[in-house]
Amino acid sequence: MKILIVDDSTAQRIILKKIFKEKGYSDADIHQAGDGNDALEKASQHDYELILMDLNMPKMDGLTCIKSMRKQNIKTPVVMVTSEGDQEKVNEAMKAGISYFITKPFLPEKLWSIVNSVLK
Repeated sequence: MKILIVDDSTAQRIILKKIFKEKGYSDADIHQAGDGNDALEKASQHDYELILMDLNMPKMDGLTCIKSMRKQNIKTPVVMVTSEGDQEKVNEAMKAGISYFITKPFLPEKLWSIVNSVLK
């Protein structure tokens, strides 16, 4: 299963990648993007089964990226992983087509539970 981790924080991408590697995913399964522009380009070139995306990023934020993906008919499930907890932002992200919203910090078990739920 190929996944795309989208976050402007290198440290956050490393943490998320480590969680998936501990569950048996290989480096070849895990792609990364540092902003929404890069994520949109990669999502249009690869078939991902899951995208984990930060909300607040430079160049193109997560919400704009998701809206652009949906306009391009990219239907990959997206889990928004962010420090933003504003209910209005959550509602807007849900309307844009995300599958789930998780607020940083989180326990790996919580993220894994969400991922399993989204992929079922």
